[in-house]
Amino acid sequence: MKRLFLALALYICTESAHAQHHIVIADMDTRLPLTGAIVSTDVGERVVSNHMGCVSLERACRSATVSAKNYMQRRVGVADMARDTILLIPQEVVLDNVDVTAPKLGFDMQKALRSVKENAKLNEQAQKGFDMLGVFSLMFSSKKKSRADKIKKILERY
Repeated sequence: MKRLFLALALYICTESAHAQHHIVIADMDTRLPLTGAIVSTDVGERVVSNHMGCVSLERACRSATVSAKNYMQRRVGVADMARDTILLIPQEVVLDNVDVTAPKLGFDMQKALRSVKENAKLNEQAQKGFDMLGVFSLMFSSKKKSRADKIKKILERY
């Protein structure tokens, strides 16, 4: 009986060593499976993950290298492969310099300054209020100008 039990245990161990080993490759942040991840084992086997992130290894191995586009490469041992899920860390993409440009909007600085100055003058006049005497001075200034013109003509002829 002991021999039968020992033989059965030995058979189960050898069969599990020859059986396929399934591993799932996933993103460490989102835990979503990665399609197209490459697993290269130390015995020369190279397998690509399917749409569900699954990889089936045919032969037993001691270590493997897992790599995927935009992810850091990871070397895993037997202990990591026993967990059946290998998580890869996303690789950061760093941009050197970024130049942001916008189309010309037709903004004229001189025109804007003139507009601001005109608005400022209007505001000054509004704060002073209405000048009633200024209206009268405008009415009578024409006589003063004509008198000045007459004096000028007289002095020219004299």
